[in-house]
Amino acid sequence: MNRLAIPSVLAAVLAAAGAVHADHDQDYLPLKKGNEWTYCRANPLIKFAPWTNKVDQKYQTAFHVDAFPGFPSGAWLAWSGNTLYAWSWEKYSWVAFLRFGAPTGTTYSVSIDDSLWNNTQVTLKSKSLKVYNPYLNVHHGYVAHFTFAHPSLADAGVQEYMFDEGYGLVFWSSQSIAGPTTGWLGAGKVNGRKFGPITFETLQSGNISGYPVAGTNLVKLVNTKADWLALWAQHSPGSQAPSVDFSKHTVVAIFAGQRNTGGFTVQLSSAWWNFPSNSSARLKITETTPAGPVILMLTKPFSFAVLDAKVTSAQYDWQVIYNR
Repeated sequence: MNRLAIPSVLAAVLAAAGAVHADHDQDYLPLKKGNEWTYCRANPLIKFAPWTNKVDQKYQTAFHVDAFPGFPSGAWLAWSGNTLYAWSWEKYSWVAFLRFGAPTGTTYSVSIDDSLWNNTQVTLKSKSLKVYNPYLNVHHGYVAHFTFAHPSLADAGVQEYMFDEGYGLVFWSSQSIAGPTTGWLGAGKVNGRKFGPITFETLQSGNISGYPVAGTNLVKLVNTKADWLALWAQHSPGSQAPSVDFSKHTVVAIFAGQRNTGGFTVQLSSAWWNFPSNSSARLKITETTPAGPVILMLTKPFSFAVLDAKVTSAQYDWQVIYNR
């Protein structure tokens, strides 16, 4: 595709797509330069290979997505009301590609450029589908679900798309001679908001902490050097606190409280952005109970993890793994 010709071509035909106006259906695929989506793909030959597509160009109200599923060279897309249009070089015009505003059950024909989209029958199956995304660990609700029937490619090409408002395309599947491929949304950034995992590293963990804990299962977010030094002075009086760059990072301090024996451990096992917030996270804490002989003494398991992000609030799930 000759991208250098895009501006002059689009200037003459954007009006054919109609004036773009605000509509909540446009949230099903937020088009803004810099938005990106990373998918986790799995099929018999390719397992969990991340694949990223992004909005890399903008011209007036049209946007180029560099690797949209079903479009080998990417696609120029534009919203008009509640319909997503795709640019066809063969027809030299905009084609109504995904009709989000159509009644559920609507089937229509789409022809764009290559054989994959030649007289393809598109059906809006649902706008109330609920699906669980195992990679984002979220339940998508009221998902718009499109399926495709190819008259000459019955067993190949894109078979379905699923979109969730705010997220964009959350799932797609396709068929090829190598077998089926599915893509689940695993991470990304939409309109400045991130979703997906937050990377982190364990700073320190152990069984004895001087930090006072009333009861059990205390999790604290530390975002300033002063708070960090104050917490550390209680945790380990007289020792030097590890250095942390709080302009870029947040410390998650985890305290299990008092235990009657040794052998207990706690740790941060996963961290996720609490989309659509860009400062809130979902944290999973794992506590492991002892297996086999243990020392008979009072212990206070703890762990400190450094998030590769600034997080000011969090929800957490404390999971206990019982070793017997």
